[in-house]
Amino acid sequence: PAYSPWLTSVGASTQRRFFQGTVELGNGASYPGASITQGVATPRTLLDAGSVQSGDDFFHAAFIFQHGGKPEDYLLAHSLAVTAIARGRRDAAWIAAATLDRYLGAIGQKQIYGTQYWTRNDGPYTQEPYDRALLSDAMRQAAGVPPLAEQEQTRLKLEADRNQGD
Repeated sequence: PAYSPWLTSVGASTQRRFFQGTVELGNGASYPGASITQGVATPRTLLDAGSVQSGDDFFHAAFIFQHGGKPEDYLLAHSLAVTAIARGRRDAAWIAAATLDRYLGAIGQKQIYGTQYWTRNDGPYTQEPYDRALLSDAMRQAAGVPPLAEQEQTRLKLEADRNQGD
């Protein structure tokens, strides 16, 4: 799962399966190679078949689609997270916030929770575009998202860690 990188690494190293994957760069170049999953096609088949039932199922499916690569995947992930909450997974509030932010960013809108950090053209880490005024810190915290001051500390740490590697 995306939220446990060490689990993904260990799990991937113990599997005797190979999945073909392709990475597409911003300049249009694409490179084939190995992937740790078959992408979102298999989870989508499970969704379409009605096999995703429990709050846990919807919670984990939200994490898969959060990393799908297209705005539609992020919006679906958000819907899955909201359903997970409705089915008893209150801890799905963070992934609901993160998927909404990722979707908004993917369609050129401002994120509202501040869950997404990125760097462009080797510039500094940023959360922009970000509408910090729309939600209060209390609303962020209710969704399991850190307050603005803590987000800025996270951004500065990301930047410091990156600069330390230079």
